[in-house]
Amino acid sequence: RKCRMVAKCCGKICTCRLCHDAVENHAIDRYATEHMVCMCCGTLQPVGQMCNNPSCGSEMARYYCHVCKLWDDDERHNIYHCHSCNVCRVGKGLGVDNIHCMKCNACIRIEHFKSHRCIERVLESDCPICHQNLFFSTVPIKYLHCGHLMHTECYLQYSKRSMKCPLCQKSLEDMSIYFARLDVILAGEKRMPSAYQTAECKLRCNDCNQASNAPFHFLYNKCPKCNSYNTQVLSVDPNAGDRHR
Repeated sequence: RKCRMVAKCCGKICTCRLCHDAVENHAIDRYATEHMVCMCCGTLQPVGQMCNNPSCGSEMARYYCHVCKLWDDDERHNIYHCHSCNVCRVGKGLGVDNIHCMKCNACIRIEHFKSHRCIERVLESDCPICHQNLFFSTVPIKYLHCGHLMHTECYLQYSKRSMKCPLCQKSLEDMSIYFARLDVILAGEKRMPSAYQTAECKLRCNDCNQASNAPFHFLYNKCPKCNSYNTQVLSVDPNAGDRHR
């Protein structure tokens, strides 16, 4: 960009809203911004895409949003303004590579739109890992299998230690391949200790939310309803199998 914005809240001149918020004790109201300073000629003037100084006339940026007061001159960036979100989003545009979901109040990639799970106003929340606001996030966001969101970088770090959503405990991704591997491993495993060979447990599945009874294992307990191993053991009956005989 070739301009700096004048914050209406305090009158200070800053390169962008993030620069302002990083050094001030208050957040800028980007929508209220009315003036800018051309960095080519130094002229103070109303916001716009072009410098209104006749002797200058420089283009402030390749992309300019008159609503968000956003200037971006990086040719690698594709940006569009979503009137439903009322902010600028990364992408080529609505109907091109993104669709706005009115229930989620979020822009979603076209290829993921039909399969995504709607959670009302899901974007109007904080990342459950870093607790930073998601709606105005300037970094990529990851849509989890359950419909909740977190920053992509937070997801990459969190998924190294857990594959459960920190909000609802459902599996972060489609775990069917991993669960099938557990089936193979457990099938070839030695039998449980004699005291637990007929044991059963009452469990609740985090993925299908169903309660059921299943053979007990010290580590892996499979839901008989949906075949998920993402379960919670509620109680154990060591002699259940004997009573069924």
